[in-house]
Amino acid sequence: MHAYRGRYPLDHTLPWDSRKDGFLQYAVVYKDCIEFLMEHYEKKPPSHDYGMAPVLFLLRHYVELQLKGILISCRYDLKDLNHNIAELYKKTMKFVIEIYGRENVGNPDAEVEKFLLALGNFSQKGEAFRYPESKDGTPFSEKFKASDIWFYESITDFSKLRPLIKNVIDNIEGFGILLQELDHAKNEMEREMDSE
Repeated sequence: MHAYRGRYPLDHTLPWDSRKDGFLQYAVVYKDCIEFLMEHYEKKPPSHDYGMAPVLFLLRHYVELQLKGILISCRYDLKDLNHNIAELYKKTMKFVIEIYGRENVGNPDAEVEKFLLALGNFSQKGEAFRYPESKDGTPFSEKFKASDIWFYESITDFSKLRPLIKNVIDNIEGFGILLQELDHAKNEMEREMDSE
């Protein structure tokens, strides 16, 4: 292992790391990068729509990591989880509603849900914003032409994308807060059982 020099090197395993925590901690790093790029673009907007591709890749991967971390904590096997964030989002919502009840969770933010489902369906394997074309050689610009106009405008208009990204992050982090509450309640129950 490399020596600690004021930061944690890549080969350092923190003592509190679990598989779930590993996914959630990676998600935080991607979120930090999204926020950094968005702040940069507020000062100097990208010169063309392709400038949003790194932000969208990071956002898509952040969402995937965050949802997988939550689902792993719910005893899902990683082998049963794919890269489609629309499916991951639906599984996470189902879990959250089962645990907390619809009356306690409320309805998800409609715009965030619409965006996540559209993003997941647009890029089911997470390729769309990493490469200019799919594995079969089809340019992603062809897929954009066939996409929903709302989704297209949401990802190419910085003034629309900025608040939408903030809402997506806030909503996804809300799942993490619920997860922390669930973990806390579970730990309390285990302590009570141990003390009996």
